[in-house]
Amino acid sequence: MLRQTHGILSVPVMFVLAVIIASGASIYAASLYFRWTAPAAPPPVVVVPAPVVQAPQSAAASLRKASEKPSTQNLTDAFSPASYPTGIVIVGVQSRLTDDISTEAAKQMTDLVFLALGQKGRQADEFRSGVYAGGYFDSVLNGNIDMLVEAGLSTKMHGALLGMVEAQCHDSTALAGAIACTLSARLRTIGEHGRTSFNRFSQVGAGSGAAQALNRAAELLLREHPEILAGI
Repeated sequence: MLRQTHGILSVPVMFVLAVIIASGASIYAASLYFRWTAPAAPPPVVVVPAPVVQAPQSAAASLRKASEKPSTQNLTDAFSPASYPTGIVIVGVQSRLTDDISTEAAKQMTDLVFLALGQKGRQADEFRSGVYAGGYFDSVLNGNIDMLVEAGLSTKMHGALLGMVEAQCHDSTALAGAIACTLSARLRTIGEHGRTSFNRFSQVGAGSGAAQALNRAAELLLREHPEILAGI
């Protein structure tokens, strides 16, 4: 119990209170010092997940489509073996480029192949449009003749000739007023029992116009390379 004399604290009591007040001030000052001088805590690390990049759906679908093997039914529908008589020779010549000269070269080559096969007594026909639309023509031209077996066409045909051609024409330097055309062709022949060969050819022809020059080039090519039609 504190002793009080006429409302005034005694000296010992005042001394104790002074010590307590001084101690509290020292503790408060020390806390302020450490609060001001202590190193700041590092900011929290926020981990942001990297965005997941996905291929466009159309591209992924294209990859799946390219890797898918065509079904037998799809091949049968495209090659349409029932539309051919037995013993037919099937011809397909396409232009590699879309220019008029290359397109005309494909036409001239096709006409002359049909003419040459007719002279051999062979009946000829062309591949159906589904073969080109489905991309099967390029596959067979590049050597995938198993497609013909799967489509059921190999048992109907005597043989086949597939070609990819292109051409360039210019004024002839040898004949005044004439046009000279260079016909380049990649040809695959498929004979009996699946025997096949692939060759590249190039031939120059001249004429009064591009069509005549290309016709002459195709004619010379078939004449100088009889092996093209020998197996079919």
